[in-house]
Amino acid sequence: MGHMKGGPAKAAVVASAMTGLISGSSIANVVTTGTFTIPLMKKVGFSSEKAGAVEVASSVNGQIMPPVMGAAAFLMVEYVGIPYFDVVKHAFLPRR
Repeated sequence: MGHMKGGPAKAAVVASAMTGLISGSSIANVVTTGTFTIPLMKKVGFSSEKAGAVEVASSVNGQIMPPVMGAAAFLMVEYVGIPYFDVVKHAFLPRR
C-alpha cells in the first residue's frame, strides 16, 4: 500500500476547520495546528513554502467557520443589520 502524499495537507484542512469552530482566529489556528501539520507535510515531500501556504490557507478558512466566525460575523451584523444569531444560523443552514 503506497503512502498518500496529500494526506497531511488534507489533515491540515480538517484540523484547521475544527480549530476554527472554537477559535475564530487565523493566527491562533496556524500556531495550534501548524506545529503538527507543517512538519508532516514537509516529511512527505512538500516544500517549506507549500506546507506553510497550505496551513495558512486552511487556517484563514477555519477562521470563518461558524459559530465563532471571527470578526467576519460581527462585520456582517454591522453591515447587513441582522442579529448575530441569524448570521450564525445562516452559516450553518444556508438559504436556497
